[in-house]
Amino acid sequence: MDIVGVPNQLPREEAIVPDIVQVMLWISFVGVQAERVAAQIGSELRDFAEVSRKDVKVLIDNLRGLPAATRIHVNLAQAKCIQATIDWVKDQGRINKLPSIAGMNEESFLLTIRESAKRETIRETAKDNAETLAKDASPGKLTGEKSVRWSNVHSS
Repeated sequence: MDIVGVPNQLPREEAIVPDIVQVMLWISFVGVQAERVAAQIGSELRDFAEVSRKDVKVLIDNLRGLPAATRIHVNLAQAKCIQATIDWVKDQGRINKLPSIAGMNEESFLLTIRESAKRETIRETAKDNAETLAKDASPGKLTGEKSVRWSNVHSS
C-alpha cells in the first residue's frame, strides 16, 4: 500500500490506499473512478487472476452503462493496461508469488505490466503456432480405402 501525497494518488491526507486502487490510479483513473473500477474487479490484486482479458470488454461496458453521474469512460490505453495487469498477476501466480506493488512506483509498475503483456503475446503466438503445426501434421481423413470388418476376417 502507498501513502497518498504523490501524483496519481487519491486526494486524502495520510490515507492508506489499497494496492488494487493504487494500480487503477497508476493506470490513469482519477480519484473515486479508481475506487469504482477497482471494485468491479475485486478487493485485492490477486483478484485480477480471476478476470480474463476478454472480461475486460464486459467490465468496460458495465462502466459505460452506469448512470450519467457515475459513468466511467475507459480509453484504449487504460483497457490495455488493465489487460496487462491481468497478465502480470497471472505471471506472478505462475512463479508462485502473490502480486505485490511493494517497492514499485507508477513508472516501474507500467514497465512491469508492459513486459507481462509482451510475454502473454509470445505465449499466444506460440500456442497458435503449435495448433497450426498440429493441424498441418495431421493426415486428415483417409479417402479411397475400404474399411475392414475385423469380425469377418478369419485367421488361418
